[in-house]
Amino acid sequence: MRGMRQLKSSAGRQSRAALPKSSKDYQIYLQISTLEMEKSRRSAERAAAQARIAAIDSRLAEMEQEKLALLSRLACGLGDSPSVVAAPAAGFRIEY
Repeated sequence: MRGMRQLKSSAGRQSRAALPKSSKDYQIYLQISTLEMEKSRRSAERAAAQARIAAIDSRLAEMEQEKLALLSRLACGLGDSPSVVAAPAAGFRIEY
């Protein structure tokens, strides 16, 4: 099933390569304007997709930095297992 994003403009209903001789100038201008509107919509979609890609790339870089920080903590011996301290009537508390 095709969604709204896959729909093409009405400019392509007639042959884009060769217009019949009976075509009026305004019909040609109308086709040009509908193609320009579709081009504008596609440009906006492309910019939004590139912004999403940039956000994903940024998050991936942050995740890699966090992973390196955790690995360095393990290498320094700071990654000891958590100790459990009993607290009266409050259950338990984990200290790192």
